[in-house]
Amino acid sequence: MAGVPGKIYDIEGRTWVGPFKVIKNKDRVILLRNDKYFKSKSKSGEIIFHLLTETEAVMKANAGTVDDLAMISLNGTEVTSKEGEWQSLPMWATWIIGFDQRVVPFNSRSFRCELLRHLKSIDFVHDLFPNQNVAFGLIPFGLPGYIDSAEDNGNKSLKLERYLKENDVSVWIPKELSLLGRISAWIEEKTGTSSIRVHPKAVKYEEMIKSYASGRMGAFLLSINEELPAPLLVSSLESTSGSNFLGIKSAIVDGLISTIRQADDPYQASKSYEQLNLFLNSDCALVPLFHVKRLVWRKKCVKGLELSPVSEGYFNYRNVSVECKEKV
Repeated sequence: MAGVPGKIYDIEGRTWVGPFKVIKNKDRVILLRNDKYFKSKSKSGEIIFHLLTETEAVMKANAGTVDDLAMISLNGTEVTSKEGEWQSLPMWATWIIGFDQRVVPFNSRSFRCELLRHLKSIDFVHDLFPNQNVAFGLIPFGLPGYIDSAEDNGNKSLKLERYLKENDVSVWIPKELSLLGRISAWIEEKTGTSSIRVHPKAVKYEEMIKSYASGRMGAFLLSINEELPAPLLVSSLESTSGSNFLGIKSAIVDGLISTIRQADDPYQASKSYEQLNLFLNSDCALVPLFHVKRLVWRKKCVKGLELSPVSEGYFNYRNVSVECKEKV
């Protein structure tokens, strides 16, 4: 199995985690079945996770040296091996280009709207992720407040050259993405006719998060996950929230979030979610790109790998069994 680089926290390199013992080394994480576990035991005695970049993982899948790509962002075209098959499920997550309004010039609505004129979600999905679902707002399909269309802000081309003398406008993109080059080229092409020069900037994900906290990022491409039942995502947009990823300070947003918290009627809460979604669009607070449809590639001999809409990284590995000749 292949996964993106990450951290596993354990004690002295080995620890019991429910049905598994975790063993970590430089480039692998191994799950060994815990035969003393009080509930049903894992169907596999050993599962090995290879910590790879997306590009490395896809290469190994095509070469037949890994058995599934369960924790990699895919668009459904990368793996051509006939040994495997694709699974898909809508996720509660949305890819966006976000604007941190704490950072000049993204504190200007007219500046943000000018970028939105050129960065269209329909074009992004058509050109780069044809198997994904176009997003018309931040809140994903299946959750209160989801909208399936959006009005074009229709802003006329603006004269914004005054910003260019003071700012190098960049969109930060996770360096780990396998389509990094194509996404960067797409952004440059689409903004080429704009009065704003946009420079895609490839940065490690961990550095992006640190830079956000210090208010240095400005514009960024990320996947934003929703969590239920707590309205954690929208709560983070409050003016007083320390995790306000858009840096937005708005009495309208604060009021809608307060209404959502106090609503006893699910319909009333849903309408407030929708108003919040529409307000973010009218404020040009972000570019909603697509609602994630999770795509997983696995060899046909991998059984029990079931997707969850809650998290891209959640699988019940107790149910996973491998009937391939090679090890996972």
